[in-house]
Amino acid sequence: MKFKILEKITPSKEENKLVNSETQELVKKLKKIKEATIIIGGSDAKGTVIRKAKRDVDIFVAFDYKYADKSDKLADILQTWLRKLKIKVSRLHGSRDYFNHKGKHVKFEIIPILKIKRAKEAVNITDVSPLHVTYVKNKCKKKKLASEIRLAKAFCYAHNLYGAESYIKGFSGYALELLVIYYGSFMAFI
Repeated sequence: MKFKILEKITPSKEENKLVNSETQELVKKLKKIKEATIIIGGSDAKGTVIRKAKRDVDIFVAFDYKYADKSDKLADILQTWLRKLKIKVSRLHGSRDYFNHKGKHVKFEIIPILKIKRAKEAVNITDVSPLHVTYVKNKCKKKKLASEIRLAKAFCYAHNLYGAESYIKGFSGYALELLVIYYGSFMAFI
């Protein structure tokens, strides 16, 4: 039973190929931002993504730490670049503003952050996000937890509990990942 569910909720190789192709197209454009490094984040980068009608991919535009004193202006700086690169976006408000870009098969969130090596260097909570990817990937390698995390995400998604947005009031993907890592399996988490 568990394997049948995993088969339904795990994106196919073809789906992943389509998403990766579209993601790489956007990354190629974003790499023209000289002051920043482009980092794929979220569930796709961690290997914990579930199948949904439209995939969402987080792309972090990591500005050099010399921009720390301009942390509150990173969204404005990124928006200027997005206009130059002719990438259509809508600006969303968060702890630091970020951008949505609708691709053909993928919804992208383009998030300006500072490039940091340790969490204590963060000026804004979003700066820590790439460190989450490293942590979850390492834990999933050691304990083969990616499938268990997918089960938890699919369960919460089916019950409208997946998503930390204010209109959902559910679990963020990262919170679910941490809970399953802590408990060791989907069933122990439940």
